[in-house]
Amino acid sequence: MVLALAVVIGAAGAVLAAYVAHLARPATEDVATSVVRVSSVSTPIVTVATTVPVSAMQGVVQLVLPGRDHTRSGTAAAMSTGQLVTSAEAVAGVTAVTAVMPDGTEQQATVVWVDTASGTAVLEVAEPTPTLASGQAATLDPGDPVTAAGTNTLGEVVAVGVEATADDGTHMEHLLRLRMEQPVDFGAVLLDEGGRAVGICIGQDSEDTSTMLAAPIELAKAAIGTPGVNGTRPLAWLGLTGRTATAEDVAAPETTVPPPASSDGSPSTQDTSPPTTEAATTTSAAPPTAQPAPASAPKPSEPVRGAYVEAVDRDGPAARAGVQEGDVVVAVDDVPVSSMNALILLVRERRAGRSVHLTLVRDGETIEVDAVLRRRPPTT
Repeated sequence: MVLALAVVIGAAGAVLAAYVAHLARPATEDVATSVVRVSSVSTPIVTVATTVPVSAMQGVVQLVLPGRDHTRSGTAAAMSTGQLVTSAEAVAGVTAVTAVMPDGTEQQATVVWVDTASGTAVLEVAEPTPTLASGQAATLDPGDPVTAAGTNTLGEVVAVGVEATADDGTHMEHLLRLRMEQPVDFGAVLLDEGGRAVGICIGQDSEDTSTMLAAPIELAKAAIGTPGVNGTRPLAWLGLTGRTATAEDVAAPETTVPPPASSDGSPSTQDTSPPTTEAATTTSAAPPTAQPAPASAPKPSEPVRGAYVEAVDRDGPAARAGVQEGDVVVAVDDVPVSSMNALILLVRERRAGRSVHLTLVRDGETIEVDAVLRRRPPTT
């Protein structure tokens, strides 16, 4: 089926080509893949009570979308003053929609930007509206519960780091796969247990109407703001590549003690037992004892979580901050990093020029560094 992202953008009336998603090869071993499908069934505006407190609904906006024979409904999140984020599919084929604010007032919203990499669209409204309290999709794991804002529809995270590819070669990356109790609107805002936004539903996954794909809230944040060259949004860049860490990546190296050298510098072949001293209480050598692992090294029973650095761009922010190949990034600004996908999301939501605090594990020891993010350089 077709994920129709044919959207007329702004007054210029530029048209984004139809977007057909199909199965993609994973970019890394920890990236899931997906076929993106959407339902053509229109749904009314949902007004049923939510299980999340009403105060958490601040910043959730309902959309009334024009159609040939009838209106459609959708949902958007107020991510910044005067800017809303919804699914690109929700606004397919229109330039303006009616935005119904949480207090019941209405505004005209204009589609100004479509981010094909995440399947989201940005709309602008004239009157400012309270913004949404956002959480961190980067900290989500399979099995975590979610709720569609403004409804009582519950669901759970099935997979993180899902990737799909369009027929024109455009990729949709770092998505969430969800299983919902029932279908939800395009653009439905996903909330975590604390009522914080963690994603925007962008389409249906395969033929199962209860399985959805969502753009993490970090990608929605990256889509808003002041556009760059040709209307694109400049992305923050750390300058490293890697994968999700394994137990071997974070284990402390074994400590070996070389034998004492002889007078000529060569290894001694004589007995290496420690000599007796006046302070000694026995003349026999004490049995060797294992050296304790550094406090920063995870215990065997602890799950391994982090992003293993495989390569560092020599001119990038990470290299300038002192990040090295073989390091494991375990936190960004004290937010835990569970995988390479989580690290990418945490960097993506931040702006170029901002300093981020990285917590690394190197040879079993914890290291703290600061890196100043830059704009992602153009690909050649």
